[in-house]
Amino acid sequence: MSDTTVLLGLTAIVVLVLVPFVVMASRWQLRRQQEFVRRQQAEILAKRIEQFTQAQAMREAMLAALERQTALLEEIRDAVTRR
Repeated sequence: MSDTTVLLGLTAIVVLVLVPFVVMASRWQLRRQQEFVRRQQAEILAKRIEQFTQAQAMREAMLAALERQTALLEEIRDAVTRR
């Protein structure tokens, strides 16, 4: 065998052995990145839900305050019109 044939054979063996490991490592890295993105999206969604819930509670509190003020104004109006 010539040196070139041996070198080509060794190169082929190295490529055949290394390529599956490179592919596995790439897939593993891709999975890690996808998991990271999913975690980030879940955190963002949780924050948005919390903000929405807080805003909803504030709206309900403001509505209740407006209803109380309306009731007081109606009482005042009724008291004034009775006199």
